Amino acid sequence: MTVCRILHDRGDKGRKNILITERAKNDWDVAFPGGYPWDLPAALEDVLQDDSIRGRCVPDIKPPGEAYEFMFTHSGKLMYGKVNLLTPERKVVIVISAHIPYKGDKL
Repeated sequence: MTVCRILHDRGDKGRKNILITERAKNDWDVAFPGGYPWDLPAALEDVLQDDSIRGRCVPDIKPPGEAYEFMFTHSGKLMYGKVNLLTPERKVVIVISAHIPYKGDKL
């Protein structure tokens, strides 16, 4: 899967291909204080490699791309995630959301 490959290559070269919104960074830090900057991409890579994870396509996302939202568990906490694979190049992933589900977050 393209998203997992990009998330996996999160070293100096790959870092420019992973964009994480400030809100996603802040929400992740609230859920998992004291973590490291690479924890979120690593967790999402692990989750998205799991065939049992089911998500939903998010239409009409900005910037345009192939976006999905999904629920996952990390360190015993239920989380909501949303990622966008930018097209047409398909070389950049934007992590839009990574937080404990808000009331009404359902898939």
